[in-house]
Amino acid sequence: VIRKAYSRRSYWFGMAAVIVMSFFFISRPLAILLALLTSLVGLYTDAEEAGSGFFAAGFFASLTTSSFALVAAAFWATKKKVDLVQVAGANVEQVLAQVKAINPQVNWTTESLVYQVPSAFVIFLLASLAAALVWDSRLGKALGMSFWESTSRNLLSFKVPDVLVWITLVAIAGAFGQHKFVMLENVCVNLVNVLILVYFFQGLAVTKHFFTIYRVSRIWQSVGFFFMLLQLFPLASLLGFSDYWVNYRARFTKPRQSETPYKSEN
Repeated sequence: VIRKAYSRRSYWFGMAAVIVMSFFFISRPLAILLALLTSLVGLYTDAEEAGSGFFAAGFFASLTTSSFALVAAAFWATKKKVDLVQVAGANVEQVLAQVKAINPQVNWTTESLVYQVPSAFVIFLLASLAAALVWDSRLGKALGMSFWESTSRNLLSFKVPDVLVWITLVAIAGAFGQHKFVMLENVCVNLVNVLILVYFFQGLAVTKHFFTIYRVSRIWQSVGFFFMLLQLFPLASLLGFSDYWVNYRARFTKPRQSETPYKSEN
């Protein structure tokens, strides 16, 4: 909302001032979080205004922000003379201990999770960007800001590039296939984690299209999305992944377009 309400220059300089003030006077972790989200939303909107598509703008924003975070983390580790893997492992171990205290049946290990931190970070960025895109028009309307187009149409037509299907299949083979290349396995596992979320978004777009075509009420739409998020996450990802072959949105649309008014012979 802030980025669309003001000019590009006002957004970047204004948010930079807020981040600096937060870093020195409020909380450094909060300043880091603000810097990441500012970069993510700002870069996405800049790319979108330059004519990039939905997927391309999101890919550019998340990749650039992740690269920025990686460089900053490497600089901090060099300055403090610490090992990033050990720092990440210590934090993962603390979180995992809390999870096992709640559910002792969890059999995850610190070693298996620490190498998935990169994908967890990217997933956080993508989820944050998706939340911003979903709520920006609603928040803008609530604040009386109706001078930009809603993103609902873009969300409804969201579809990942077809080539990503084959990249996903290769990543699955590298992550779960029998081989001795540990580094390759770690890279593929991280890639699969991110792609599961990406196809979840496409699954939501397919479901939203279905709801729109068949005029499902907003209440039932909310209930459906709630269960998809909490209970049917893998199914929604599978729905988005299989859309490459099935093309659900075309199938949902065709019956409506081919309908003809009923004419009585009497």
